Amino acid sequence: MVASDETDLGIEVPERTNVCAIVGLFCALTGLFIPALVFGAIGYVETGGREHETGSGLAVAALALGPSN
Repeated sequence: MVASDETDLGIEVPERTNVCAIVGLFCALTGLFIPALVFGAIGYVETGGREHETGSGLAVAALALGPSN
């Protein structure tokens, strides 16, 4: 079986924002310290490894704001 990806087929995949990064930022803004760090870290790692996913800035904001609350 031959593996193919979306670039071989000419299909454009729209960029989307990582859900963990969004949840991490929400937790940081509402004062939930530990979930903000966990979701922020997961979101940052996931956005680095996925080509069509954004949100690394949101994840960094969650990591920066989480401990400050």
